[in-house]
Amino acid sequence: MTTVYCTECWAEQLPGAKTCWRCGADVATVPEIDYVTKLIRALDHPEPDTPARAAAILGELHAERAVGPLCHVVTERNELGLLESAATALGQIGRIEAIPALEHLLERPSFLTVRLRAIEALAAIGGPGAYQALRWAADNDPSMRVRQAAQRSLGMASPATAQS
Repeated sequence: MTTVYCTECWAEQLPGAKTCWRCGADVATVPEIDYVTKLIRALDHPEPDTPARAAAILGELHAERAVGPLCHVVTERNELGLLESAATALGQIGRIEAIPALEHLLERPSFLTVRLRAIEALAAIGGPGAYQALRWAADNDPSMRVRQAAQRSLGMASPATAQS
């Protein structure tokens, strides 16, 4: 049997329900919203793999509207796969507004792979803010792997990118 979720609050619905038991939204018809909006809403989906898949697709689409919601994910959530996907997506989208959220990920010592994704994303974004964050990681991260990744990223950055 297919599980149906409310597209407004993500509450699981009873079979045959017409309205959401939690928020009262119409669950009998699919709302007409664009694909990017659906993906942004899916960042809060209760099934564990769905938010990470949504983040990955938003990155592949270079969906600039998703930068704010993805930044919210990386600063407020703790699911490893979701954080990795969100960091990668922010790098693919490439907006400097994502730098503070990616810096936040660099401060999460228990998430090595997330910090590596943040390094990759910062290198992809570039610019002075990203350069400063990479420099900090190269000098201060507790993991040699992350320090080396940041150092490699800094070596690839052109002086104009690092100074501008």
